Amino acid sequence: MSLSKRIAALVLCLALAGCGFTPLHQAQNGHAISAAYAQIEVGIIPDRDGQHLRNLLIDRLYTQGRPQNARYLLHIAPLETEQTDLGIQKDATVTRTQIEITAQMTLTDRHNGNTVLTRRLRAIGGYDVLDAQYATFITRRSETDRALEELANNAITAINLYLNRKGRGT
Repeated sequence: MSLSKRIAALVLCLALAGCGFTPLHQAQNGHAISAAYAQIEVGIIPDRDGQHLRNLLIDRLYTQGRPQNARYLLHIAPLETEQTDLGIQKDATVTRTQIEITAQMTLTDRHNGNTVLTRRLRAIGGYDVLDAQYATFITRRSETDRALEELANNAITAINLYLNRKGRGT
């Protein structure tokens, strides 16, 4: 790397540090995050995919076991799944399908009943429609599972951002 590129990178890093930017993973230590997660109860989400999403959220939030008398209730509305055929051949055969899963997430403070966080979660993916039905079923299931992982990650990110803001008193 040339000297001018190194200097430019150093100036950029100093400017970023001066703006008050703090990486989310450094905003709270692991213990504080676990303590905050212990205050969140994950509500029931209907249907098979909802149960899978709930299990993903539980795996991420209940690091110290299931919370007793949790301050917050995380509610995920029933998942909405929409499939759109994208690749259509001249003979009307579908070769590619897009799947979109959305849900409304709310985090409610049980002490006062106020909703402290509301987010619309969304994940999009696609899969090939193959000649073998079982192979298509497996690719659809795999893409649905990946989309549910993305929804869980988005929910955790939104919760982390809320807890970080709350920790700073804003």
